[in-house]
Amino acid sequence: PEHQARMLAELRTTHRAQITVGGRIMRLIISPIVNAQGERQGFVVEWADRTLEVSVEQEIGDLVRNAAAGDLSGRVSLEGKDGFFRGLAEQLNSLMSTAGEGLGHIQRMLRALAAGDLSSRIEADLHGVFGEMKQDANATSERLGEIVRQIKEASVSINASSGEIVSGNDDLSRRTEQQAANLEETAASMEELTSTVK
Repeated sequence: PEHQARMLAELRTTHRAQITVGGRIMRLIISPIVNAQGERQGFVVEWADRTLEVSVEQEIGDLVRNAAAGDLSGRVSLEGKDGFFRGLAEQLNSLMSTAGEGLGHIQRMLRALAAGDLSSRIEADLHGVFGEMKQDANATSERLGEIVRQIKEASVSINASSGEIVSGNDDLSRRTEQQAANLEETAASMEELTSTVK
């Protein structure tokens, strides 16, 4: 085609392109061959089938985008992959599984805490940052349990103290009334005495 012929006529350095041919994705590298006088003698063209690479790149891109959006359920298919690509897929799947499992335990623990269950603990054997999160979550639940126990104990103590205060107030009120009655009697007696003295 005219476009390619013009490109080749003007080609001075290596040209790289990716094209689709018959459903296959090909990497094309074209380099000019020049003699000692700098005259072009021809071209060297390298064709490489990148169909599998591009497919894996798309799978991994989708997996990473979904994980970044919070969906850790995705996995890279192992079908049709061998060598480097199979190893990469297996490692990514293992990473996604470990992350999903660790975060799942933390999520269940937080859900239990939100529902008021302070007895829930993470028992799974987690490592690295997930192990640290497990320890922190369990410590948080334990500490919240202690705080609630202390609040209950303080509430019982406050109830007992307020009962004593009420009882003391009642007793004081009765004694005050008794003293008032005694004072009235004393005042009446004093009036009678005063009257008698007069």
